[in-house]
Amino acid sequence: MTANLVDAVFFWSVVGTTNFKVTYGRRPGSSYSKDFHQPRHDLARAIEKTLGVGYGGETPVEWRWPGGSDTRGLLKPASDFAQQGGRLNLRWETDHAPAPWRAIPNPTAATLETLQGTPDLTDETKANQQHAAIVASGERPWLVAVHLVGEGPVLHARLVLENPAPGRAFASWDNLPQPVRDEMQRTRDDQGGFYLFPEGELMSDKLVHRILAAFEDSPNVLLVGPPGTGKTVAMEKVSALYSGTPAPSVTFDPDLLHGAFGASETPPSSSRRLVSLLFHPSYSYEHFVMGLLPDIVDGQVAVKPHVGPLLELAQFAAHAPDNKALLVLDEFNRGNAAAIFGDTLGLLDQDKRDVAFVDTPYKHLTPMTALGGALGPTTTLPKDLRVLAAMNSADRSVAPLDAALRRRFSIIHVDPDVDVLRRHLKADFSGDLKVSDPATWTTPERVAAVAVRILESLNKRIEFVLGRDFLLGQSVFWHLDLTDVDCALTSLAAALDNRVLGTLALSFTDDDEGLAAVLNIDGAGAGKAAAKWATPPIELTRWPNRLRPARFQDFDGPILREALVSLLDPTLIAAHDTSEVASASDAPGEGTAVVTEGADKDEDAEA
Repeated sequence: MTANLVDAVFFWSVVGTTNFKVTYGRRPGSSYSKDFHQPRHDLARAIEKTLGVGYGGETPVEWRWPGGSDTRGLLKPASDFAQQGGRLNLRWETDHAPAPWRAIPNPTAATLETLQGTPDLTDETKANQQHAAIVASGERPWLVAVHLVGEGPVLHARLVLENPAPGRAFASWDNLPQPVRDEMQRTRDDQGGFYLFPEGELMSDKLVHRILAAFEDSPNVLLVGPPGTGKTVAMEKVSALYSGTPAPSVTFDPDLLHGAFGASETPPSSSRRLVSLLFHPSYSYEHFVMGLLPDIVDGQVAVKPHVGPLLELAQFAAHAPDNKALLVLDEFNRGNAAAIFGDTLGLLDQDKRDVAFVDTPYKHLTPMTALGGALGPTTTLPKDLRVLAAMNSADRSVAPLDAALRRRFSIIHVDPDVDVLRRHLKADFSGDLKVSDPATWTTPERVAAVAVRILESLNKRIEFVLGRDFLLGQSVFWHLDLTDVDCALTSLAAALDNRVLGTLALSFTDDDEGLAAVLNIDGAGAGKAAAKWATPPIELTRWPNRLRPARFQDFDGPILREALVSLLDPTLIAAHDTSEVASASDAPGEGTAVVTEGADKDEDAEA
């Protein structure tokens, strides 16, 4: 197998007792009670993000090593997931830790096992002595799990020695990339750690994965969704991959047990081109494809043919086999996109690339050049020119997107991502938190949890009242000040006033009933803290009551908390309370497809 790009490396020290015990295997009646890692907090979130798993999600994990694999691995929430701030179980087949992590009496460069010891000792005392001997050797073993770009829930198991004994340099951690070793030196024994490579940071984004996968089926991708859902950020990440700036990348050869890491470089800048544009009502075919535009010739204003970015990139991508170009078009529906593309619209389809042609505008004039060379009398779009566009689905100030243009794009709907917001704010749903009980909002991270629930509640109602296009993006609460509880509440109130209610007021112009439904206000005149119904003056008795949303920043103390609680959806509150109860009482035998019955009984014995 050829070497592939690495996006993440996870690691655990064997010097501490815990990581030796979990890989050694279960010993009935002893403290050797589990055979899975329980990464917490930042490590757990990094594993979820890298493997493409949502917060608290569950997915099968395949462990691989040269010549072998374990397809019965599993990533799942621990039974105390909520109480311990999101702790996970990263499992493998019971009593069968990945082979490179096991012990063998005489390890060599040819054996999968690298630890020197006697495997499968049933006596706990002797097993502990075995661990003590490993520590006394001074070799300082590390368990390593490598994830490759785009490989999904697959981890490659290896073991390295920080200070290998003579004759065991084949397993030295010098074979690891320097940034990984630096991070390992900062990690406490047993705690575990990780390093995400810069390209891995880009590729681990779920939306980036979806975009790149869509490019496999179509050269044109359109992101559609409400504002603030991360469309522009994802386009920036994809743009970074096409920027052409040389950057060192780390590779890994899954067929090599030792020395599997290597280095490569992204294609040099001369083989990549990127142009980023923002469509607007004044942007036209003459700007985008080709047109006669003003220019200065010999100090005089003159009209000259102008080659637009579409033809420039098309010429560049067609100029050499390795050339790749990306055209990024933000605010795609703010201009008349069909008119901007003009006759090149017929060249966008994948089966028309490099095949269909249209006449080059102004071909009768003096020959013109673009980035790739002279323009010919006809124009085509090459396969290596990708078009990535984005538009806000809530924007009703422009005409709907032309149907002929729309069907030439693979469309990705980008909805609000509360899991991303939850991780970004480090929202804490653990312990005795009741989102409907302000007395339990005792930390800024718990206020962040309330903010997440408010966003979910509002969007649940918005989808039914207005539709999917008008949902609120996670960006509305992205910049909460979590310095302390008071700062968190104050910034949450400001976000509601400035970003949420302002947006809803525009979406519900002259629709007080719809806005009331979204704010969880009933039809009675009294209203709630978040908004109140105002009755008309006596001389306007035939006019209906009007809704007056509150200004959350004017509230203080208990009144603000009451207003926040009034926005919450009762079913989400109930779901949170139920999940707390469920997570505290998980059945011991849960997950028996991977572990033996009752395997979870002692999972916290060494936590």
